[in-house]
Amino acid sequence: MKSQVIALLRAADLSTVRERDVLDVLGVSKTALISKLRDEGVTYTTLLLAERERRCRALLEVNPRADGYAMMRNCGYTEINSAYRAFKVWFGVPLREFRNNA
Repeated sequence: MKSQVIALLRAADLSTVRERDVLDVLGVSKTALISKLRDEGVTYTTLLLAERERRCRALLEVNPRADGYAMMRNCGYTEINSAYRAFKVWFGVPLREFRNNA
């Protein structure tokens, strides 16, 4: 189930995809998804955040000086502050500091 969710998230627009969409495509209930993912040691939220981080890292490989709005759109965030907070968690420094060191 984990690999199916990852594949769906990789193909999705993360700013619009919802857990309900994933449930519909997989044809499972929320309870079943939670249970199956728990058996694999993950949650939907951790998979979503991991995909956002993967996209951010891929963007920065191509353009280390990408601005916050590019990162926000690429990673599926709808609020810039959420993107900045996530970036700091992923990289240990704010985006501005990361770009200055790039």
